[in-house]
Amino acid sequence: MRSRRAHAAGVLPFLILLSCYLVILSKIIR
Repeated sequence: MRSRRAHAAGVLPFLILLSCYLVILSKIIR
């Protein structure tokens, strides 16, 4: 349980940053 929570806590911020990066990248392309 703890390992899964720690893994999720480490992945969630990464996904948020990735999504923001894709949005900014799309804006630059357009």
